Amino acid sequence: MLVKSFVVYVVIVTLPLACGFPENELFETPMGKELLKRSKAADIKSWMDASHNPCGDFYHFACANWKRINSAQLFGDYATDQFHDMLKLMEAKILDFLSDPRRGAVVEDKLKDFYESCLRVHWNDSGYLEALRSVYGEYGEFSFLKVKPVIRGLGDGEEGKMMEGQNQEVEEFNWWSTVAKIKNTYGLAIILSVDVLKDLNNANQTMVYLGPPNFERNPTAANPIDQLQDARLHALLQQYLGLDKDSAKQVAKLITNFDILLSQSYTDKHEGKSKADLLTLYNVSDLNEEFQNYFDVEKFLQLTLGTENLPAQVYVYDKKYFEKSLQIIKATDSAIVEDYILWSLLKDFIIYGKQRAPKKWCVVRTKKYFSKSLEHYIYQQYRSEQYEKEVYELWHEIKATFHDSLKGDKYYWMGQSTREHALEKLDKMNLTINSHDNENFQEFFKDLTISPHNYVANIQAILKHIESLRPNKLEVATHDLENEEIMSFTPTYSEFNNAIQVPVALLQPYRLWHPLYPKAIKYGTLGFLLAHEMIHGFDDEGRVYDAHGNAVNWWDEKSAYEFESRRRCFQAQYHNYTYGGRLLPNSRRQSENIADNAGIRLAYSAYVRWLEREKPTNANIEREDVLPNLDYNNRELFFISFAQLWCEDVQTLFRSYLAFSDVHAPSMYRVIGSLSNFHDFSWIFRCDMKPETPMNPSLKCELY
Repeated sequence: MLVKSFVVYVVIVTLPLACGFPENELFETPMGKELLKRSKAADIKSWMDASHNPCGDFYHFACANWKRINSAQLFGDYATDQFHDMLKLMEAKILDFLSDPRRGAVVEDKLKDFYESCLRVHWNDSGYLEALRSVYGEYGEFSFLKVKPVIRGLGDGEEGKMMEGQNQEVEEFNWWSTVAKIKNTYGLAIILSVDVLKDLNNANQTMVYLGPPNFERNPTAANPIDQLQDARLHALLQQYLGLDKDSAKQVAKLITNFDILLSQSYTDKHEGKSKADLLTLYNVSDLNEEFQNYFDVEKFLQLTLGTENLPAQVYVYDKKYFEKSLQIIKATDSAIVEDYILWSLLKDFIIYGKQRAPKKWCVVRTKKYFSKSLEHYIYQQYRSEQYEKEVYELWHEIKATFHDSLKGDKYYWMGQSTREHALEKLDKMNLTINSHDNENFQEFFKDLTISPHNYVANIQAILKHIESLRPNKLEVATHDLENEEIMSFTPTYSEFNNAIQVPVALLQPYRLWHPLYPKAIKYGTLGFLLAHEMIHGFDDEGRVYDAHGNAVNWWDEKSAYEFESRRRCFQAQYHNYTYGGRLLPNSRRQSENIADNAGIRLAYSAYVRWLEREKPTNANIEREDVLPNLDYNNRELFFISFAQLWCEDVQTLFRSYLAFSDVHAPSMYRVIGSLSNFHDFSWIFRCDMKPETPMNPSLKCELY
């Protein structure tokens, strides 16, 4: 029976991917529809372990066999889950697209030229190494490549050993002007970032934000990946810059320690401060005067923004980081700072990691710079009007469910004025699918020169081109590579725009759901994800923004007190969970847990609303909305589908890091935490018929 189920699964899952969607006649026949449903049932059953009591540990009841089938260690990943699977499937489609012969289409051919340039480049090519030198040489020289460089210790007073043959006759390096020029030319933020965004306090205008860059390193937990990269840095310094082994280790340690100090300087996200809380409004003249002993703030902004006509005021985002980073720089030898800045610049051009899987690595690099255009072209291969229609219908259903709850007495603790503001914000919230239909790719690529032979020059051209599209750098950037990469992977909610964006990778057929699957699956997976993102507009971070994206306190005192009381309940609940041998952080920030808990309730309520609408014309709808050969009713299927959204396997080495670095709870507690708070879940799985169980505790946390 196991072999038979596996054969059915392979036929049904791999065939549509090969044949394309939606033009697949196999699934239009009654037999095809039945096979598709049986395949999904076999999939669900294969991940479950019914020997686990669903009232004791629902996550392992639904997901215990995921690890056996999708072992992270076996697949060579730090973790496996459904979202990574969808990402890999999307990248496989991109690889096929980039590997196809050129067809004379300008945009497509340039994407393929970049991918080819990545495949062709090798670390020991003399031309490649010379190109790297030209990138950083415009801004300085590594201390160890100068005639008489100096390398001393970091700002903690500890002196490092000077390398043999060095003395202190070195021209002083101006770190802030170098950082400003790199940001102006390439848009890369090193040590300090300058961004022009909507004003958090007035969405009708823009403001300059001065704050930390996005650090790859997480200071709240020891990251095994960071440790591996730190260990590899000295090898890269030998490989690319010609240092001997001992010198490379010494320089690598100094660069790494400096990066650690900087990354430890910004405000810990577990403190629960919102973006608005971290803003300090400054007159540029006052900011310049306050920090004149560290650098010329006004000149720095002029160099970065390419104009002497600065706005009168700017925001400093996370003043703690701003102050501490400047203190660290002042206390650190300028040679270390220069090495750090130049290496940070080079990281975008270095091809480490390519040797093991060159095609995969080059797909990821191509996607980094061209995520919008690639997603647009790939999406056309499986785009379905029916899928999109169902997404928007589901969104309106979720939205209407929350709207009715806000208008009714369900949230009795919420005052009338607060309730009215919440309704206004919900009404103005919108959702879009990231198909990028409105992007003018022909215009973007028209003046962009891409060569299949020069990887470094291509990256330079791309970064400079993106900056050139904004000649007035006091305007909001039209491209943000980091955010575009994130939004290609998971649904996101923007407080600035009060809007949800759904990535097209999520809509790949036969993954989360299909129009032929029971609606219970659709509501339990995609419905939950949409509800989760919607609640981010009303969680402990999003609730400080109004319907237009302005940071406004629209909560009356009593409602705010009630909210905070419920937030503390979640904080205590999740801090009591153990993962990777440690308790989860006692974090004031509970936005993700709030969204998980409210999201599953709203998705289930929306599903029940749909059932009630169907019953007058189909009295058997509850019995029909199931899968064959799966001995669970439709409502049980809803919760199983939700839980299996979070099936994962994480290698032991990474568990403690993920628990402390991610604002989300570990996947097992996203299931256990939210469902153990939900009375309807306990009722459906009859946990309420037994003495208190882990999935039905007497004390439950609830907000929305």
